Amino acid sequence: MKTARLAARQLLKNYSFIDYVTNLYAIAAKTGIVIYKTDKLPDNVLGSARLTNTGIWVIVVNSNQIFTRLRFTIAHEIGHIVLNHSHSEYHLATPHNTWQEREANIFASELLMPVTKFKDLYFNRHITDDLDIAKYFKVSKQAADIRISEITGK
Repeated sequence: MKTARLAARQLLKNYSFIDYVTNLYAIAAKTGIVIYKTDKLPDNVLGSARLTNTGIWVIVVNSNQIFTRLRFTIAHEIGHIVLNHSHSEYHLATPHNTWQEREANIFASELLMPVTKFKDLYFNRHITDDLDIAKYFKVSKQAADIRISEITGK
């Protein structure tokens, strides 16, 4: 899973993002990925990444998701592409415990809440409340809680 963290850090480094909020659309544009939002997917389908016949990666996401969930889904799908995972199915709202899904989640967490920015916020700026962290990074409270646990062991 270390590979997922390193891949996310390298992607951020390549595009010199300095804000706390990772611009997923800018990353997608700079890497040649198209993001397509639709409300035509079933509610239990969050998104999918597909390689078109013309060699362009397209991420399709369910626009019925709340904003923070949509961001995580996009980051998760970018993870699948960057990590060269197989793309044979849509990603459902119910948890999947395959190693590829876990790795894509780790990638998304690192992309949305980079460890250096997270540690600066948490340890140097003393912003330790999960809701405040979620607001800074524009992620869900659940994603912030998981990241706090990963970084601090709490």
